[in-house]
Amino acid sequence: MDGFDGTLVEDNGMKIWSVLIPVFAIAGCMWGGLTARTLLGFLLSIAAGYTSWFMFAIYIANMVDSWRLSEGSVENRISREVARDYIVSVVVLLCLGVVYVFADHKVTGDDIDVGLVGLPFLVSGLVISLSLIFITWKKYGLKSLALLPIPLIIIFALIIMLSQLIIVLKGELASSQSFWLQVTQTMISISIYMWVFRIYFAIKNDLRSIASPFIGRLGRALGLSHEPPPLP
Repeated sequence: MDGFDGTLVEDNGMKIWSVLIPVFAIAGCMWGGLTARTLLGFLLSIAAGYTSWFMFAIYIANMVDSWRLSEGSVENRISREVARDYIVSVVVLLCLGVVYVFADHKVTGDDIDVGLVGLPFLVSGLVISLSLIFITWKKYGLKSLALLPIPLIIIFALIIMLSQLIIVLKGELASSQSFWLQVTQTMISISIYMWVFRIYFAIKNDLRSIASPFIGRLGRALGLSHEPPPLP
């Protein structure tokens, strides 16, 4: 009933995900749109909010779904390796919350604590992407430079993230807008990290594809893809 054999299977779990993920993304873009001050900011918040929250929800749902698979499956192995990074981030947030409570600190729009949670994920993604080029260079030589856009994308994302955090620290954003921006940045950072890690895992283990069966099943549940007809 897991749909890995290519047959069209819509179990109750996938139906739930097909509802929760779009709702989560819509909530993110609506929150961002409501905090915008200009029409351009509204449109950008809607687009960035839906896309980033949607991708983040897919990666999290994929990881949760993989827990029910055997420990030797590719998806389960990937999830187990990245789980410790998520656990560390949650522990850091909890510790920060405890510090705020005992220090009687009032959270304001100038705080960047939430935004800094995503920073280690981007840095880790950058390190992994550079190691990808090093690993493939030994085998493919100059062809490994085809992977160069990956670290460049991450560097660009880092520059954007840091520049936005500077704006937050200057107090140029309202508290709701600042918090939404930092939450969205963290989701984008985690999504980029998961994307790069999947590529790294596939190359390191000589896998032919990094595609997740969960994505295909989700696409069918959302009506975005259909199972090809059987061969005669």
